[in-house]
Amino acid sequence: MAADPRTPDRVANCGWYARSGVVEIRDRAGSVYPAQLIVCGRPWAEPVCSAKIRTRKGAELSNMITAHTVAAGGGVSMITLTAGGHTSADSLASSLGLLRLGWRKLSSSRRWVALRSSAAIIGCTLAYEFTHGADGWHPHLHVLVWHREPLDAARLVPVELYVRQTWAAGGSRSGL
Repeated sequence: MAADPRTPDRVANCGWYARSGVVEIRDRAGSVYPAQLIVCGRPWAEPVCSAKIRTRKGAELSNMITAHTVAAGGGVSMITLTAGGHTSADSLASSLGLLRLGWRKLSSSRRWVALRSSAAIIGCTLAYEFTHGADGWHPHLHVLVWHREPLDAARLVPVELYVRQTWAAGGSRSGL
């Protein structure tokens, strides 16, 4: 079996073959499942691993949000960004590159640094989402913004305005 998760064999064999030649049947909390199967771990190439990884990451984020907001008294807000105006001729790499460059510029500006202080921003968690349709690849960037404390609308509005204006201006400069 292929050991390198980048190989097509590993994706093709995902969930079908045992590492040691023997499949173990395990029982945890009343749920029975096979263990010791080869898995590819490639969420973009194989739907079963995708669902498992997405579910695990979702649970991790849910636990982090609960711990941060309930136990630590913090706040969380979310931003969703996309590179609009693309066509089916645009590659995923170019669309994703524009999205990453846009976020890097937005989040490294002096104004963002000042907003981080006024909005008590302590960090961000980024998650990329990719869809494909008649107009080609359409990547999105979802950003969880972690705040030291819950914020009211008066403290969130300047962040929203900055993101909207900066993203729109950057998109115009990029021809999107």
